[in-house]
Amino acid sequence: MAIKVIPVGDRLLIKRGLTPEKTKGGIVIPETSRMNTEVAKVVFVSPEVKDFKEGDIIICGKYSGISLDIEGEEFTLLRAEDVVGKIISIEENSEKEKR
Repeated sequence: MAIKVIPVGDRLLIKRGLTPEKTKGGIVIPETSRMNTEVAKVVFVSPEVKDFKEGDIIICGKYSGISLDIEGEEFTLLRAEDVVGKIISIEENSEKEKR
């Protein structure tokens, strides 16, 4: 049976795990040296949230939100106000500036 979680209120469903564990040079960054923020991908957005969309890459607190196990995969249900930033590519930013 497939399970679908739809966030309510001002919440996002995110997939964590995009925070780099190595530097570009290949040096492993120990867990204790990583910041208290994490990079994640937005999987689903509540209809009430207007600032984010599915597929956005965000920065949030490492320990914020509620962890969920959905069919063996780990997700987090997070309030939109707990997002501290959105990552956009340099190319995407340049396109917006041209308009």
